[in-house]
Amino acid sequence: MMKMTMENLYNSIAEPWWWIVFATILASGIGGGLARFAQMRAVAPHCANWVTSTVMGVAAAFLVPLFLNTISSPLIAESRQHPEKLFVLIGFCIAAAFFAQQFMDSVGRKALRMSQEAKSLAEAAESTARSASDHARSADNRAIAMWKVIQLVDSEAYAEALAEAEFVIATDPGNAECWAWKAFCHKRLGDPAAAVTAIDEALRIEQREIFSWLFNAACYRALNGASFTEIKPLLLRAWHASVSAQRTWFLAALRREPDLGALRSTPEFDHLVSTLERRD
Repeated sequence: MMKMTMENLYNSIAEPWWWIVFATILASGIGGGLARFAQMRAVAPHCANWVTSTVMGVAAAFLVPLFLNTISSPLIAESRQHPEKLFVLIGFCIAAAFFAQQFMDSVGRKALRMSQEAKSLAEAAESTARSASDHARSADNRAIAMWKVIQLVDSEAYAEALAEAEFVIATDPGNAECWAWKAFCHKRLGDPAAAVTAIDEALRIEQREIFSWLFNAACYRALNGASFTEIKPLLLRAWHASVSAQRTWFLAALRREPDLGALRSTPEFDHLVSTLERRD
């Protein structure tokens, strides 16, 4: 990579256009510096010094490319295809050389500000990348931790799965998915009250509407003897959180889910189901 960069630099310097631009900036800086010297000699002869004026003029002229870069101007690059734009560059460099002190102060402050902004952006990007990495690592760790819980649930070993879920939550209390599986295990073990507490905690931690969790929260409450008035808001939230394919399943589940059996005898439940079927 370094070799290629040096070769590209050598090839660029070997081009006549590069030397034309270099000479243009140099000559303009000298001309602008001498013009400044002539003005100062007319106004304050004791302060005029042609060497100082020329050096500052050349220095200011060579800051013009930096200035053009800060304002995203393609003037120098365009002069390759449009040589007449060299006259614009000459005017720019002469003006910069004539007002060398002010120009250098201005460009210096702008360059410093851009450097600070670039540093801030780099730090923000690094912080974002670090945060993303931490989140990814956390997600990986949680997936690994949940593997045993899900394996035990699949094997219908709910007591062991619950114990494993408790262990995971003890080390990672913000694991919403584990709280949801804990609720499922409590329900399967015949403790709907504990299931309600766990699924509510899962939804609180997640802070977004998850269709399956909301539906389960309604079912656990129904098993725990809650009234339709308490359960209806959860069913409506599940409906609004669902996508089209889930709504078809949801409507069928309202009609046949055993956990909701106690509610089906109520006219309010039947009215809700009929209303949702008409919306679908």
